[in-house]
Amino acid sequence: MSFLRNVILSISREMCTFPLPISRPWRDIIQSMIPDEIRKDVGRGGEEIACQFLSRKGYKVIDRNYRKKWGEIDIIAVKGETVRFIEVKAVSREIDSENGSREMDYRPEELVHNSKLRKIARTAALYMEEKSDDREFQIDVVGVIMDN
Repeated sequence: MSFLRNVILSISREMCTFPLPISRPWRDIIQSMIPDEIRKDVGRGGEEIACQFLSRKGYKVIDRNYRKKWGEIDIIAVKGETVRFIEVKAVSREIDSENGSREMDYRPEELVHNSKLRKIARTAALYMEEKSDDREFQIDVVGVIMDN
């Protein structure tokens, strides 16, 4: 458990900070309001935007959508000697033609909860073991807000 705590505490401050997450009932309501296909399109678009952002920041993307039965890592990138396991959380918001974008009550990264971070940490450790890679690694979250 201390390993996981250290991984979670090492989340990159270069990309985001973590406010308190919104409660589970609200997250479930928000996610259930959007059809699966639209959510998947938003997710894929968010991952593409995140890859472009990371490349501009000097990261080298080495893998995408690494899956195991208990978890998935959206992007695996390297910067310096550190391997980064990146969860992308993309959300879309409606644009009001009269007033512009609507304000959101939350940030996308608030939707990444401890249970998801534990799955990512477990999957990341397995990835490093499979690749026999003994470099340092950390878990980052990139939040993407897309206007509709």
